[in-house]
Amino acid sequence: MGSVMNCPVCLSNGKPISKLKRNYSRCKSCKTLFSEAIASQEQLFAHYENYYTTSNLEVPNVALLSLNETLENFSKYRTSNNIICDFGFGAGALLQIAQASGWKCAGTEYSSDAVTKGKQCGWNVHLGDLNTNDLPGPFDVLTIIETLEHVQEPQQMLAQAMQRLRSGGLIYGTTPNSQSVNAYLLREQWSVITFPEHPILLSRKALISMLKELGFVKISVRSKGLNPYDLISNISSIFGRKDVSDNKVSGRVDYGYKLNTKFSKNALTRVIKSQINLVLGLLNRGDSLEFRAVKP
Repeated sequence: MGSVMNCPVCLSNGKPISKLKRNYSRCKSCKTLFSEAIASQEQLFAHYENYYTTSNLEVPNVALLSLNETLENFSKYRTSNNIICDFGFGAGALLQIAQASGWKCAGTEYSSDAVTKGKQCGWNVHLGDLNTNDLPGPFDVLTIIETLEHVQEPQQMLAQAMQRLRSGGLIYGTTPNSQSVNAYLLREQWSVITFPEHPILLSRKALISMLKELGFVKISVRSKGLNPYDLISNISSIFGRKDVSDNKVSGRVDYGYKLNTKFSKNALTRVIKSQINLVLGLLNRGDSLEFRAVKP
């Protein structure tokens, strides 16, 4: 296992605002949170070997509905190529929906179980890091959903996406926001801060900077969503109440799904959710950054 002292995004040689207890630092220049440790590829394969299993390869309906809406927005980028690629496709929900809509599908993953499932679905999938000739494209759309935080060098992943997109193709993704309400209130107690799973948490400023440097145009980056699970868990622990889950990460994810389900039930709750996301976006304090850009 190696170590890093400079910010992996802007290469600022330091002046981190603070060092967190889990060997994470925040770059003063671009506000990115990053781990000082670097996991080897062997460690990553070991970590993700059992990351996806038969039980957690299923995706809740509320997530499927959201992904379906996202996919509908990709239709104007569809050409005769008709290919979508998902870096870090995970449970494969997006690609399943895309395939049902007639897209040809490709993707990458570190989980061998997920890759096996992808092959069974007939997708062109790759296990582990990409080399130059792996999944060359060109793709109409390339998605990186909740994946940039899993790599030590996110700009390299964005560059690999740029190389594989056709001219005029779309890159779309989401990643945790290093400047969210939870990031500042909870610091190292935010369950998103985990190594080697999440060695880096990007800021809006950092993400825009990387996309511009790589030559992307029509760049849009906004923050949205707020999951209060970790805040509730930490407040409960102060009063001696047991956490509702033995695993804070799975607890946070399940709670997020349930919360989204409640807010999607009727028109009123959907309006409330929309207004909350509007405020979070204006203040850049949402848990997640949603980004999209086009290759010129």
